Amino acid sequence: MELVRCKNLTLVIDGTKILDNINFSIPENEFHLLLGNNASGKSTVIKILSGLFPAGTYSGQIFFENKELFLRSPKDALKSGIVTLYQDPCLYPNLSVAENIFAPSGGTVSGKGRPPAKLIANANTFLESHGLKIDSSRLIKECSSAEQRTIELVRLYLFQPKLLILDEPLALLNDTFSDAFIKLIQHFKNRGTTILCISHNYRKFIDYVDKVSIINSPQNFISIDKNEISEKLSSDDLLLTYVSKDRYPKIKISPGKEIFCAEHIGGKNSIRDVSFSLHQGEILGIFCYNNNEKNDLEKLLFGLEPVQQGQLYFDRLKTNLKSPEQAIELGIALVSNQHMDSGLYYNLPVLDNALSVKGNFDERLFFGTKQQRNEITGFTGNLNIHQPLNSITGKLSSGEQQKLLIMRWVINRAKVYILDDPTQSIDVPSKVDIYNIFNSLVIKGSSIIVFSSDMEELLGICDKLLFVDKGIIVENSSKAFL
Repeated sequence: MELVRCKNLTLVIDGTKILDNINFSIPENEFHLLLGNNASGKSTVIKILSGLFPAGTYSGQIFFENKELFLRSPKDALKSGIVTLYQDPCLYPNLSVAENIFAPSGGTVSGKGRPPAKLIANANTFLESHGLKIDSSRLIKECSSAEQRTIELVRLYLFQPKLLILDEPLALLNDTFSDAFIKLIQHFKNRGTTILCISHNYRKFIDYVDKVSIINSPQNFISIDKNEISEKLSSDDLLLTYVSKDRYPKIKISPGKEIFCAEHIGGKNSIRDVSFSLHQGEILGIFCYNNNEKNDLEKLLFGLEPVQQGQLYFDRLKTNLKSPEQAIELGIALVSNQHMDSGLYYNLPVLDNALSVKGNFDERLFFGTKQQRNEITGFTGNLNIHQPLNSITGKLSSGEQQKLLIMRWVINRAKVYILDDPTQSIDVPSKVDIYNIFNSLVIKGSSIIVFSSDMEELLGICDKLLFVDKGIIVENSSKAFL
């Protein structure tokens, strides 16, 4: 029996058709994988089913358990049995794992001191029953991104959802956590939960899904049954447009003078001894085995926290970064992978966000010449941001918001770009767009530091690699031997 059926779904935002008469259905207890490029409409489908786009903002019909569904809010979706694991984290960072797990089910969330021992014991038992060894007395902010993601999924189990929607669930996970996470998803399916999942890392799910649907444009929606998945995903022309063969269009640039250097730097947190040298036109990749170490090193390099030992050099001159403002003045840009903490103004147009870095906002007043319009439009075109410049940023897809973050700093013409998982949750063709932007930046003399949890990506786009573990450099590799 069908659990969900969408009939003639159409959505128009600011005169742009986001969905155009989309029809599909999901049977009960099916694992349904939804693929598509950024801005193709897949995130919009999820937002409609989760109540973020309420009834009346779109045309068409949704049937749930053979009854027409009219959702006014995400709260209505929860009442109907539709639960969503969103791409951006949704936990209380200053509360314990135990309090976060039981908060949605009415558990005590005091925020004062240590949670009750019984709550911790119950949470530990709950986690262990799902094969997880996480101390539930720890604060969420002390957990890695992978642990936080896993905790988010586990606590949704208490809702007993009829439909579980997963939006890029593997985005923050390494291979080890990805395998454990997929096993958790199987717990839901074994209990009879229907699953709708968006993921660019689709190969991880192929052995588990019952159907794959591909949406590559507002009106182009194709479904592939389980017995055809392996063949279609390797030969279908539509998939070949989705998965680019030339994933890493790296160009060779002769490095120039040293632009940024760290000598045995350490901070008050996890970083103890890190050294590197970055030259003009180089892309340096940094792989951190611990997410906290990655965050702490980024903070030292961007002035969010002071360097307490060692020395930073910029343009061969000693520098003591005391604030992000000082880093920006020097010509250092940081692009975060956390949209909600990145400084985007979600209620403002794309154009205002593009020019919102210090020194650019004044240009908004004079945005009227043909040259200026061509420049901004050229950036959006190169990154395949399909929304008009006057579109509200909050209405962009998550992938487009990430590309807008990068575009904002590209317009600012920094000397050094520090990028934190810059292609996370972005489809493969859009990743190639971003890699080509990297090429254009290094051609113009900029340098790039890329923090990424994707080792294949680092090997594909970087000139040098650093490996950081327990606060120190454990390996320093030139790409010459790769």
